[in-house]
Amino acid sequence: MHSKTSLLDGTWATIGSANLDGASLDFTQHLHKLLPGEVRNTEVNCVILNGVEGQPPTPVVDLLRRRLWAEFLGFESSPGVPDPDHERLAAPPAGGWLKLWRERADGKLERLKRDPADVAPGHVLPWPDVDRTLHHPREHLDVLGVDTSRIDVLKGVRAFSFKEGRYNERLPELDVPPDPRFQFM
Repeated sequence: MHSKTSLLDGTWATIGSANLDGASLDFTQHLHKLLPGEVRNTEVNCVILNGVEGQPPTPVVDLLRRRLWAEFLGFESSPGVPDPDHERLAAPPAGGWLKLWRERADGKLERLKRDPADVAPGHVLPWPDVDRTLHHPREHLDVLGVDTSRIDVLKGVRAFSFKEGRYNERLPELDVPPDPRFQFM
């Protein structure tokens, strides 16, 4: 499932498969006439309110934030295990949350520059200061000064066929020069 998550100031959260705009929720309905067979779209979202509009207070919104941020920012209790109870996630630091995100992104970048094979916890990098569109992850890393010649950069993931129970092996996964033998669906 391709899911989306939004959090707002510890008072509101939504998790689910629906984009929160009319184009996403309505557009696929227009394609049904063009597609053969039965087309089913199901969008599901869960909304959690914390003390909003008379709802009772709940710690769920903040716990969700801390769990997600522990994973993205690389706060771990042991290797590979995100730690939502890490002290740096409990309250906004001096300078605010954005300062913490920038600090963690800059730390990840410096570690990648030193040794791209040294996988650091966390999944954030700084936004590059370029005045053009970056179309591939390798471009993003190159602009940030990471030597990508020593690492394999994922271009995407192969489509999985639930009907056949396997991945489509014809689609490349690594960001390598295009091979004319590959036929994209």
